[in-house]
Amino acid sequence: MNTMKPAPYYVKALAMAIPAMLIGIQIPTWLTFIPSRGVELQADFRVLYTAGYMARTGQRLGLYNYPLVREVQSRVIANDNAAVPFIHPAFETLIFAPLSLLSYRAAYLVWILINCVLLGITGWLLRPRVDALGELLPWLPAASLPSFFPISFVIMQGQDSLLLLLVLLLAYRKIADHELIAGLLLGLGLFRYQVLLPLLVLLLWWRAWKLILGCFVTSCGLMALSVAIAGISGQVQYFHILQALAATPYLELTKRMVNIRGFVTSLGGGVPVTAVLSAIVMVAAAWRGAKQTVEQRFLLSISVSSLVAYHFFLHDLCILILPLLIALSRDLAKGEWKNLAVVSLVFSLPTVVWFANGSIYIMALGTLVLLLQQMMMGVEIVPHPPKNAT
Repeated sequence: MNTMKPAPYYVKALAMAIPAMLIGIQIPTWLTFIPSRGVELQADFRVLYTAGYMARTGQRLGLYNYPLVREVQSRVIANDNAAVPFIHPAFETLIFAPLSLLSYRAAYLVWILINCVLLGITGWLLRPRVDALGELLPWLPAASLPSFFPISFVIMQGQDSLLLLLVLLLAYRKIADHELIAGLLLGLGLFRYQVLLPLLVLLLWWRAWKLILGCFVTSCGLMALSVAIAGISGQVQYFHILQALAATPYLELTKRMVNIRGFVTSLGGGVPVTAVLSAIVMVAAAWRGAKQTVEQRFLLSISVSSLVAYHFFLHDLCILILPLLIALSRDLAKGEWKNLAVVSLVFSLPTVVWFANGSIYIMALGTLVLLLQQMMMGVEIVPHPPKNAT
């Protein structure tokens, strides 16, 4: 366990109060969301459930046939005009096919339970890396996860982003000693390739060849599995759907993003401004990351991806909990109270903005602040937990 500087009384008081307040603010939303009879019309889970249902019932070749998807969603879930196409790689349907044996409502509740289990596993695996938080208050690492609103939003919406968070954490735990294994694990996040892509670009810049190789091997296997499920024709349809989404300016949808693209669009800017700002962030992070350790780089790349990924919504922001908690633990252990205050504000920002009905794009500023703090860090060797620790 790290030797931690004695914390002032107000630090411990705030550490007790902030998670409690952030969770308390969310409780009314949970009470109104889950019992709602229209939950099937609100949750993103309907898209994943439909894809799993189609894969299980012999309609896997039509996963990217939008008229067929709309007909299945209307028949199995809700007869409305709110059908959304499935835009994930086909291999992910293997996760949701068993859930489609249940009614939609029952499957949604089971998926909430599964997400809670995934969150528990994430907290258990992360705890040795944030031991200063546990030294301050034993329950603080566990309480910090649900108090970060994007994580609760993932669970409410029935999204799959906690799987990506777990994948990133597993890769992070291996990256210092076994880069190839870390890369193999990282490739499992292919279902969120738009988030992985900026991260991989940075890894190429830093010449992390073993990481890239491992990720490539896993990705090739998953892509082959997707072809086996949806066929070559399905992959062609998938490509056409992605082309259509990229060519059509869904401004209202873009304004719901919590990255640079959402920020610029909400302020009236266009693609050129987004591209220039994203390039500046990538180049600056690549230059600074070259002077840091491999673990620091990995956490830096998560923050960069959260800013420059082409599609990045509130549920995707759950991955930021990894660099956030590690930064909080580091600042607490070193007694850097000003840095601790800044990171705590970034941690609280999503909850404050969402429940104050503020402009959601402001959350991108919090990510930028965290990134700037990461870039200002010097080279720091992260102490590893003992071999028998989790």
